[in-house]
Amino acid sequence: MLARSDESEGRGRRRLGTNHPLTTQPDPGAARPRTPRVLQHRECVGEWEAHATTGSPPPAPNNGCGGLGPITASELIAASHKAMSESTETPAEFARRPANDYKVQHAWPLDARERADFYHRPRAIPESVREWRDALVRRIADNPSAFPAVPRNSSPDEKRASVDDGLARLREITRIVELLYGTPDLGRKSVSAANAHVGRVLARLGPFNELGVRLDGLDPKQLQAVLPEVVPPPIRHSLHVNLAVHGLEVCKSIAPDCSSCDLRNLCQTYRRAQISTARASKAPRVIDLFCGAGGMSEGFSRAGFQIVAAADMDPIALRTLALNHPSLPPEGVLAGDIRELDHRSLRKLVGRRRLDVLAGAPPCQGFSSAGFRSKSTRTGYRAIGDERNYLFEWLVGMALELEPRLFLMENVPGMKTARRQDVSFLEAAARRLRAGGYITAVWQLNAAAFGVPQERTRCFLVAAAPDIELPGQPPEEYQNTRSAFDVDALPPVTLTEAVFDLPPLEAGTGSAVAGRVSPVSDNDVRLRRYLSKFQVREASKVTYNHYARYQNKQDLELYALLRPGEDSVHAIERYGRADLMRYRRDVFDDKYFRLRGDRPSKTIVSHLAKDGNGYIHPTQTRGITPREAARLQSFRDRYAFCGSPTDQWSQIGNAVPPMMAEKIARSFLAALRRG
Repeated sequence: MLARSDESEGRGRRRLGTNHPLTTQPDPGAARPRTPRVLQHRECVGEWEAHATTGSPPPAPNNGCGGLGPITASELIAASHKAMSESTETPAEFARRPANDYKVQHAWPLDARERADFYHRPRAIPESVREWRDALVRRIADNPSAFPAVPRNSSPDEKRASVDDGLARLREITRIVELLYGTPDLGRKSVSAANAHVGRVLARLGPFNELGVRLDGLDPKQLQAVLPEVVPPPIRHSLHVNLAVHGLEVCKSIAPDCSSCDLRNLCQTYRRAQISTARASKAPRVIDLFCGAGGMSEGFSRAGFQIVAAADMDPIALRTLALNHPSLPPEGVLAGDIRELDHRSLRKLVGRRRLDVLAGAPPCQGFSSAGFRSKSTRTGYRAIGDERNYLFEWLVGMALELEPRLFLMENVPGMKTARRQDVSFLEAAARRLRAGGYITAVWQLNAAAFGVPQERTRCFLVAAAPDIELPGQPPEEYQNTRSAFDVDALPPVTLTEAVFDLPPLEAGTGSAVAGRVSPVSDNDVRLRRYLSKFQVREASKVTYNHYARYQNKQDLELYALLRPGEDSVHAIERYGRADLMRYRRDVFDDKYFRLRGDRPSKTIVSHLAKDGNGYIHPTQTRGITPREAARLQSFRDRYAFCGSPTDQWSQIGNAVPPMMAEKIARSFLAALRRG
């Protein structure tokens, strides 16, 4: 909930003067003062146009686009509902619709290369946007005080990169509100009455936070003068109209409905409120190293912990984590090599309290049986020669410096078998912790035993300080298919239970951001065991990362040939179609595999970034989508993955399943309370 002081229309609000740095532009060589500008929105051309004025607004245009008086709030909302009703389908209609038929028209259409990107710097920039961006970069150089977040000594390329980051966020905001409200046609009505709503929403969103641009405090005329400088031409009309509706329906002047807002994670005001609440909280604190996209952080957050810092080498994975954890302050998002992290900076982020948990998941590819180790006889791979396999030492070293109450390290079971001087890498880490006074234990857990619809066995090194009781291994509620049958355990959650309600797709269709339309009703009993019980299927109007990668005809023919549970060997031996195999049989005998819907999925891996041949959908002739993989990892639907498709697949495959992390976190929480 936002305080009244944050409202752009509240009483006693601070107003900025006409000499605010963003309301004027530097004009060296010009002695006369610039004429103030106000802007008039012309709906038919979709742009704000500047008009010189002596203080009164320009006359209403006589061009068939307006001039009949301001539109009321009820009329604007009605127009939005009409637009959306014309493009909303029932589940039955959706099932009959071709997978590549999209009704929402975007003001800035996606290039074919961008269909699957989310919160990614634009790959294809229209000429009008390029000119706008170049002008903004020049303004940053000419008037650096107006853009305080941009270092003054930064190069033009660095300034342009900062603009592109803000542009990526603003473009996603535009895409989402277009899906939510459909850019309603207001006919011959003027939208000038909605300016206050647009200004309030934009001020709260803070779309160019990277530049230090703040829109709050501007009166309508100042805002109109600033908007062309911070909003590129193609999306001005769409953003104006849709944010006006959003301001009337959701982001209201008083009591905005942040809980149901699909823009909240992109909203700087919401994020500041979440950070403030977290800082005042007495929740136990966690630092997550090698955090990736935040699976471990998500699980601990669900259990009631506060994430105070997260570090990783991958800046795009960190963007995903930061986007989905609005209570994490920007200074707590640390991009870089963990070997260069200073424990004093981490201690400062924790504050005066003692750190409760240090968690981390060092790279596992060097230990994984699915990676080079599994083909060591052909590749000559040796674990002791892979520098990634020694990064755990820095995690353990950081624990000995920070002295947390509890410690957690996740990795693949191969870390127990890979050895150096007859001591496994996992045991080497445990010995070092014990030498520092910690009590240790090793848990080997299968995610499927905790309700995750995926067979994923991982080792967890757990350590407790001398004054804390060692946490107990979390109990398994679901049948662990990799151990003896338990008559009291619940049946494991299946792949079909996790993904059956998502819109069907054909290969090469879908989008990183789409309106949520499900082929099943919210009352479907199949939702109960997983999607509803664990709140995976959230009440959002937007679906993220649900797109199917392109496949060539040869692969699609092979996909269609296989039945659930069959692989490349079946294609060759049962169906006699060795001609469809494009890979060496002695190395890639399981390259193609059709998943079974009646069982948990096999382990989701980062190799999906390269191809999806080993993860063919049980009933549709295509590979699984990133959203389906995220559900199999137990991420909730609002958890959006940033970057290119390669980035997204790597983030999902490398993540710790949040539901399994939550079970561990609750065991840790119980130990902390006892301590």
